[in-house]
Amino acid sequence: MKEFESETFNSAGSLKIPPPLEHHSDPIRKLMVHKRQTNAAVGGLMPLISYGLYFMWGIYALFSPNRWNSTIERYHLWHATVAFFIGSKFGFFFGYYMVGRFRKIVIYAAVNTLMIISGALLIPNWTCIAAAIVSRYLGGIGLGIASLTLLVHLPEVATKDIRGAVVATISVIIAASLLSAGSLHSAEMTKVDSNIDQIFGGLIVLYAAMGLVFLMCFTMESPVFLIMNNQEQLALSSMMRLRLETHETWELRRDFHELKAYINDEKCLETVRHNDKGILSFCKILSLRLLYVLSTSFFMTAYFFHFTESISTEYGPASFLLSRLIAELLALYLIERFGRKKLLSISCTVCGFIMISAGFLTLDGEMDLVKNICAGILAIVYQTFIGLGLSPVSTVYVSEWFSVKRKRVSIMVILIAENILQSILVFPAGYAINLSMLFFSTALIQISSGYIFNIILPETKGLSLRECLHALK
Repeated sequence: MKEFESETFNSAGSLKIPPPLEHHSDPIRKLMVHKRQTNAAVGGLMPLISYGLYFMWGIYALFSPNRWNSTIERYHLWHATVAFFIGSKFGFFFGYYMVGRFRKIVIYAAVNTLMIISGALLIPNWTCIAAAIVSRYLGGIGLGIASLTLLVHLPEVATKDIRGAVVATISVIIAASLLSAGSLHSAEMTKVDSNIDQIFGGLIVLYAAMGLVFLMCFTMESPVFLIMNNQEQLALSSMMRLRLETHETWELRRDFHELKAYINDEKCLETVRHNDKGILSFCKILSLRLLYVLSTSFFMTAYFFHFTESISTEYGPASFLLSRLIAELLALYLIERFGRKKLLSISCTVCGFIMISAGFLTLDGEMDLVKNICAGILAIVYQTFIGLGLSPVSTVYVSEWFSVKRKRVSIMVILIAENILQSILVFPAGYAINLSMLFFSTALIQISSGYIFNIILPETKGLSLRECLHALK
């Protein structure tokens, strides 16, 4: 390590002038590095594909004709729907405990095992809904653990020039899961004897089984975790593999030292605490994530589904969710090209004006076919801009904002808070509410939030994790 530091830093402790970067302008290599760094967490990303299945099952159980409606009390259907969100809260807590103590391959193996059990419980043709409730609790726990672990793991394995794109893969996976589950929901809801429980259960088992296979082949431990456990040589080797390097480059050594400083720089952490006691920074990210939950809530999605079904019962919801996925994929490039703040500001502003338009459409309380079709088109555009900015940017900010010592607990509290809000927002979907007021109030929140966040959030594009902490000053 002495030799490493002498090659990287001069006698005054400053970085030496670097040699020309070997691969800086090679887009193909950058794409391959992105793939390698994303694959490092594939064991956690695979079960995340099941998120949409659990989400859409709730919409199916509550609002679509199904075998449960005539035989099960409404209370049990609500319980089954909310069970997933309740289970997620426990998952976040377990994830907080596990991330600091176990290697990621162990955590992802446990998650995929839970998901297999959860999916298997849905496959038999049960006459009571108890199995579905247990399944959704287990699925929530598994996805809760995976979500927190991914938000810690991915930014630590990613290089700073593509960290946003690597972490935003989480949003892409969620959008893809919603699209596949939404398409299945639209296809199955038209059938008299739908076996959607068995289909969803089988897919959950399939995704988790694939996750178990892939994690054995591709999972790589975070260099931060290895350094914190006094395995610096393994950490350096891990960084070389993550960057597709065959030897130790100057850039690699510099970033390795940055990670060590990120872990050990108590002066930086104390400065952050002194400036805002840590609370203000936390509240900024919490507010951003709650805005995301409000903008993509359960009842909002249910109404958008209804609107897009007016365009086409079979293909309307699919187009609504396909637009989100395409935008999320585009954001992988834009988030590193234009930065986080610009995408977030555009996304919030456009979504706000779309909500205003939807509010005027529903102002008189009467929705005919033409108005429903117009609202469906607005819903498609709305989801496009959610996927273009608010969804990926809020995910990236959560992952790179906090110090090592506070990251796990901060992310856990944020995820629990947004999950509680999501759980609460399940219930308005079952009641008649004033749609125009809902849309107008959401628009006001989105437009004002976009302006405020553009002022208070720092731009973290191209910054190391340690530099992100300094950006909080």
